[in-house]
Amino acid sequence: MNRANQDQTVSRVLTTRERPWCNKRCQHALGRFYLDGSTGIYYQEGTSPEHIERLRSVFPFVSTPLLQAGLKLGLTMTTCEGLTPNGDSSTIYADFRSYTKDGISPHIVMGSESLEEDFILPHLVHELSHIFYALLPESLRQRWIELLPPDSSLNSPHEVTGYAQRNREAWLSRLNETAGWSERQNCCRVMLERYATETFCETVAVLSSPTYLSRRCNIPLAGRRAFLEELGLFLRDGSGTADNIHWHQAA
Repeated sequence: MNRANQDQTVSRVLTTRERPWCNKRCQHALGRFYLDGSTGIYYQEGTSPEHIERLRSVFPFVSTPLLQAGLKLGLTMTTCEGLTPNGDSSTIYADFRSYTKDGISPHIVMGSESLEEDFILPHLVHELSHIFYALLPESLRQRWIELLPPDSSLNSPHEVTGYAQRNREAWLSRLNETAGWSERQNCCRVMLERYATETFCETVAVLSSPTYLSRRCNIPLAGRRAFLEELGLFLRDGSGTADNIHWHQAA
């Protein structure tokens, strides 16, 4: 790896004082982190140089506002073999309920599957999008929710990816199981917000990496793209071309 851009003299030490949200499964979010000068990301001490180089190679294709949102909150990263401690291929750890931006303190873990060529860009974009979405005003998050297919839709919409679709189906299932008005307003709202969050992240990932789009997706993306552009997310695909293209559709 070219170490010229990784400054071994610039580091940060993070403890539970800076990250009180850390539990026993989140010890990878604590310790010493070294600055990668080419991206501004701090990587945990001991992170594989090869993995850092792979991530460095795709950051040029990440929409600048996504990266900036993470850097403003002191984003750190690391990688691991297999799944993340959360049992996923990639995971973001943060306290998105914090009343202060410093308290959010995001940390991304990329597992080995997410570091593969087909997934490294969309999975990285997905995790960064969590930060961007969390920082949006409530009014803009509500506008995103209004772009989602309604529960009464008759044409069986299928989301942009299988993961987004599973979150939609979980929300619809809870709606069907819930009879009481109060429970529908509370519990189902939580499921709807999760579906909205994950679908936002998956949509940004798809528009950044077209081959990530599900073959079964039948939702027009023009409205979502226009909304994202209002937010400053002018997305490019992984080849560096502008995103006014005909999308590939991959399973």
